[in-house]
Order: sequence, then structure tokens, then C-alpha cells
Amino acid sequence: MWGRDPPQGYGWTSIALHWASAVAITVLLFVGVSIGGESAARAIQLHTSVAVTLYFVLWGRIAWRIVCGHPTAAHPTHRVVHGIGVVVHFAILSCLAVMLVTGPFMAAAGRIPVSVFGLFEVPPVIAPNPLAFRLLRQIHAVTAALISGLVTVHVLGVVKHMVFDRDGVFDRIMIAAGRP
Repeated sequence: MWGRDPPQGYGWTSIALHWASAVAITVLLFVGVSIGGESAARAIQLHTSVAVTLYFVLWGRIAWRIVCGHPTAAHPTHRVVHGIGVVVHFAILSCLAVMLVTGPFMAAAGRIPVSVFGLFEVPPVIAPNPLAFRLLRQIHAVTAALISGLVTVHVLGVVKHMVFDRDGVFDRIMIAAGRP
């Protein structure tokens, strides 16, 4: 059950990666929004610490979904809604990939030290460059806003399935599906 997903649902690997990523993205978005003002240095340090700590988990999440794809629609009549969900899901993962690329480059270009909970520093990936920093910061900020919007659409879809449809779709990401 830890291997690939069965056609009708998600396996435990997908479920674990989904929820670990959901928590990480939520923390990173909230901390990222708080960057500024007197506590900017602490917020940046926390944001980069969480991001570096979960960097490969988040890339693993993206790779896993690309390799496994999505399960089939829960009900044949839900194909259009399922397709919309898949598009939203891949849009979130695409934005996440942009964040994982722009974050380290932005920090290096802006001479922002990437310290992981004060234990060690990650060396910069490029030389400082103020123009690149401004561009990457803008891309990072716009992509964060896109993720916020897409996650909102995703959560609204979950609420729709739980409250209105009551079709068990939410259960698919909570309990691993068995093999057919």
C-alpha cells in the first residue's frame, strides 16, 4: 500500500506527501506574508528554515504526483468536476515548483543568508544581483498569491464534496484505497 496509487484512490505514500505538503505550504504562506517590519529577519529565518527542511519532501510530492497521476473520478458523472480538480491540483504543484526554484535564487541574489534554524547556513546558489533579486522576489510573491487562490479553490472543492455531495471523495485522501 506504500507503493503506487491504485486506480480508484490514493495509497499511503500519496496521503502522507499530501498532508505533509499541505502543512508545509500553509506554514510557508503564513510566515511568508509576515515578512516585513521589525520582525522581518526572524520571519525570513523561519520561512527559509522550514523551506530548506522540507525542500526535498516538496519536490518528492511533485515528482510522485507526476509519476502516479491521479486516480479515476469517484463517480462516472463527476468526470468534468474531477478534471477541474486535476487541473487545479497540477496548477498548485506547478506553482510550488516555481517557489522551490525562485526561493533559493532570490535569497542568493539578495544576499539573504539561508540559515536552517540557526544550525547551519546553505551556501548561495548564485552571485548577488539586485536586478535578479527584484525580479525573483516579484515572481515569488505573485506565485505565492496564486497558490493562495488555488488552495482556496481546492478547499472549496473539498467542502463541496463533504457538505453538498457527501460522495466520499474526501475519504480518498484520508484512508488508503485497497487494490481492486
